[in-house]
Amino acid sequence: MIGWLMIVLFTSGLILLTVHQNGRTLGVNQLSAFGDWQLTNNAMLMYEKIPEKERKSDSVPKKFAALHKVVTHYIDTLQLLSVRHDGLNGYYSNDYYSPLHLYGRTLNKTNYYLSSKQMVALAPLYREYGLYLIKKYPTDYLHYYVKPNLSYYLLPPDDILRFYNNGQDTIQPLAKKWFSYKTNKVSTYLKRKDYEPFRISTILVPVTTMVFLVANFFYFISGAYKMETKQFHMVLSFMYLYWILNLFFSVLAAPIIFRYQLFNMILCFSFSILLAGSLLKKDNSTS
Repeated sequence: MIGWLMIVLFTSGLILLTVHQNGRTLGVNQLSAFGDWQLTNNAMLMYEKIPEKERKSDSVPKKFAALHKVVTHYIDTLQLLSVRHDGLNGYYSNDYYSPLHLYGRTLNKTNYYLSSKQMVALAPLYREYGLYLIKKYPTDYLHYYVKPNLSYYLLPPDDILRFYNNGQDTIQPLAKKWFSYKTNKVSTYLKRKDYEPFRISTILVPVTTMVFLVANFFYFISGAYKMETKQFHMVLSFMYLYWILNLFFSVLAAPIIFRYQLFNMILCFSFSILLAGSLLKKDNSTS
């Protein structure tokens, strides 16, 4: 209990300090602008699938008018391109040419990347705009974002792990300085830039999840749970709570890639071993 209390206190303190510092240095009292940009990104991944005729009939609140004009123009142009971004990713929140960045640059009248302060300043507007689109098209959001994101949760993409340095042989000057390298050239012992085992390793996520679910099934069906202590049940309940909350957060709001699911995979594997131990204890007691 003392350990849990310390975690809550230190985490809450860090959150409050971060919000205060963001308000003092960047002008907006918030924990992170990333969440607001990500929310709008998710809404955009849905909105680009809405038929053009239906989008043309949209009438948005005045405060979204300028942003919405940039967004619809971009999406209309996107329909004409043969090469488009793929998957449920952070394209709209991260890409230099996405409408969210294009709109931001129309405000500061530069052609450079948006600064942290500018991204934070835009975050509240983007959060409202993203929520507006989701509330306007809730069914489409479930169909075009939540449903495919659930499949990614079950089998996450390998992302960048199988590519050494994103397939490049140079690094940015900041990385060179940080690691005290003599040159910005980097190399690897792997002959191939695409390391195939990392692609195959993503199958470990659904495997460990399935093993965990099967172990739980036999744990309750066999009656092994009757032999465990209250402390074991309490810890297992926290695992269920974490797993369910993480599932909903990941599927409804977050980008899903393999490296984000490693902790879940470790937890499922660890608790599967504990449940297997309970089953063995039950078998030994009956025999």
